[in-house]
Amino acid sequence: MHEAGMVAEALSAALAKDPSTPVRRGRPRALEVVVTDPAHVAAEAIRLHLELALRDRELSDVPIEIKVRPIECPSCGTRIGPDPDWAFCDDCGWPLPRQPGPGMRIRARW
Repeated sequence: MHEAGMVAEALSAALAKDPSTPVRRGRPRALEVVVTDPAHVAAEAIRLHLELALRDRELSDVPIEIKVRPIECPSCGTRIGPDPDWAFCDDCGWPLPRQPGPGMRIRARW
């Protein structure tokens, strides 16, 4: 499950941007997750691994909002929110390309 590593890395980066002092760490009010490559990264898996990582950090009460960006089919131009189990265009069957970047990002609201 490559999602676990991605979530751990993205969560650490988001929490490192804590505006409070290093001595007294604040708690984020919420976490915003954007899945930028839904053809290869499962939003449900991201949520599961994020909930586990937050529980480990004693932040399990922090709300999570997940948004999934649609992908445009390079063949027919249809915009789809695909499932990683079926990374093909629903209209024409063309394989959906990987999107640039890590596939997801997390932003903490303080």
